[in-house]
Amino acid sequence: MSGMSADRNPDAIVGSAPVHAAGVSVAVAAGTAFAFLADPVHLASWAKGLVGQRVVAPLLVRGRLVHESTPTWCRIEPAPAQRIVTYRLGADPDTLQPRIVAHVMDGAVLGGDAGGCVITLLAWRTAGMSDARWASLCAGHEAEVQTVRALLERR
Repeated sequence: MSGMSADRNPDAIVGSAPVHAAGVSVAVAAGTAFAFLADPVHLASWAKGLVGQRVVAPLLVRGRLVHESTPTWCRIEPAPAQRIVTYRLGADPDTLQPRIVAHVMDGAVLGGDAGGCVITLLAWRTAGMSDARWASLCAGHEAEVQTVRALLERR
């Protein structure tokens, strides 16, 4: 991929793929999980990479990335028919880019329990992101899906 930072190592622990997926099976209905992931009020309970979160408008959150001190905005774009939530991130609320996607799949579609679901978080690596930052983001998402599962299953 042209434009990658000089410290990009294709043999890094998270591999050379420009996308990372973290998934988990959850013992709640897909609709319940989707509603939770699409609600900006719940974002602070599981999205630990965005700290100091404050809902400033419907589906718009302001915070800062845990690795940076500058303000970061997150616009939540739910697509209920597909059970997909896109999280657009950036420094300016008018130019946010789709960086994270949550997809909720009904358990029955995958041959499992119709009362359960699978949640997948997808993240894309930007061209200037260092290996260390990318590894941290991937590890963070692995932890976040586990947090989402725990929060949903104890409700």
